[in-house]
Amino acid sequence: MKNFFELITESIGWLQIVASPFLIGIIIGALIYFPNPSSITLILGIIVAILGLFLGIMWANKALKGKGTI
Repeated sequence: MKNFFELITESIGWLQIVASPFLIGIIIGALIYFPNPSSITLILGIIVAILGLFLGIMWANKALKGKGTI
């Protein structure tokens, strides 16, 4: 049962680390899109949000391989 508990806590920690840059990317993407809504700014906003997601995944995996997320 200890392994299951560790898996759950590490997963929650991993998701928390991923969420931080992803939310920052969403906010920056929204700031790009909403002042001037168009197709170009929508694409740029989505790219920024996806970039935040990828950076968050890389950061969380690095933390998980190092000392762990919790």
